[in-house]
Amino acid sequence: MPSISRSAPSVDRAGGGRRGGIRSTATRDLRAIWTGAILTTGTLGTIGVLVLLGPIETPSVWWDRILVGMGALSLFLPVRAVRETLRWRRFRDVVLQLDPVEGSLGGDLGGGVVVPARGAHEASFRVFAVCADVSESGDSTTRRVIWTREVRPRVDRGANGVRLGFAVPLPPDLPPSGDTHDWSVRVVGELPGADLDLTFPVPVARHEPPLSSSRHGTPVLPMDEEDLPGRDVSVTHSAGATILRYRTGRTAGSGFALVIFGAVFLASGGFAGRSAISGFGSVFEAVFSLVGLLFLGLFGLVGVALVAFGTWRIANGLRVDATPRTIRVTRRFALLFGRSREWPTEEVERIEAVPVGQSGDGARATVEYAVRGTTRNGPRIPLGDGIRGPFRMERVVTHLERATGLPVEVLTGGARPSRCRVGEPRREDPG
Repeated sequence: MPSISRSAPSVDRAGGGRRGGIRSTATRDLRAIWTGAILTTGTLGTIGVLVLLGPIETPSVWWDRILVGMGALSLFLPVRAVRETLRWRRFRDVVLQLDPVEGSLGGDLGGGVVVPARGAHEASFRVFAVCADVSESGDSTTRRVIWTREVRPRVDRGANGVRLGFAVPLPPDLPPSGDTHDWSVRVVGELPGADLDLTFPVPVARHEPPLSSSRHGTPVLPMDEEDLPGRDVSVTHSAGATILRYRTGRTAGSGFALVIFGAVFLASGGFAGRSAISGFGSVFEAVFSLVGLLFLGLFGLVGVALVAFGTWRIANGLRVDATPRTIRVTRRFALLFGRSREWPTEEVERIEAVPVGQSGDGARATVEYAVRGTTRNGPRIPLGDGIRGPFRMERVVTHLERATGLPVEVLTGGARPSRCRVGEPRREDPG
């Protein structure tokens, strides 16, 4: 059996996971939240108070408002820290018992969690298995999600709460846990009071033969024809066609952020350019002016590009009409409809669902997906974008496969196809 890297949790092979189970990262996360809240609120809050009382004077009333506003916004960080503290007090002793003893590529990653919450047997619980690529830069570590899958656990009543059992099939082509890749299990649930949201680091390795779990939950993705959940994506069926609608504004959050960054670049370039236009009377003034104009050009181009792309993400919409014979795509921008393009299904060489970005870090990240078709002649067909989370992505993939009869490859961050799908037939629990 391959050895586990030092970054993976140690395992007790006789006891199913670590001795006493694998503990969550709640304590470490809470410490980081409180540290950030104290430093940020202490700094910005103090500056805001000093501006209000007068010891700090700024050259403009607008700077006063900005600094006071930043100090006021920083007060939300201690509020979040208090909320996370309540969650930690309630669930700090929850541990994960693995079954099998560690995740097995090509097999299962499974286990059980006892949640101390009476009357929670009817609550909605979800379990995420997450593989992240780990990169270090200086003192910071970034975890980029390259594969994730969501399932509903099996919920059994207990004396003081509920026991959640789950098993997630793992694709064989993903990397095991180690120095460059982290595996984790995130368990969430909507409960009265503080909601459940815990992340457990887990070991994953290769085994011959792959290990299976005795626990299997109900897939989140039901194989039915109901509309997709949420407001961003909807599906209807009409005259033998499956119609997928991606509403305008589904990526407005990132769009507004891009517009703001673009405006900052434009303002910085404009300030540098205005300051540089002071004549070329001396060599120093000439060099200063040329550098300022260069900044004006570069920052202006970057700012215009960011504002344009952000505006497009805010205002674009997409409609896809898919049948076994044709695929028709119609773009729209705000209230304006663009022209429709249509391709025969037989000319489509392949369809891929690919991760294009994420918000957050590690197991708590939300991955955004796009679905693209490629024709034999080369042009790409936009079949979906702004799809947030594996649940909606799997639903889009399922409806496209049913409508066109074409298989859809779900690519990981390393651009390797993964056919381990949420919609696969459920294996029965031998228990």
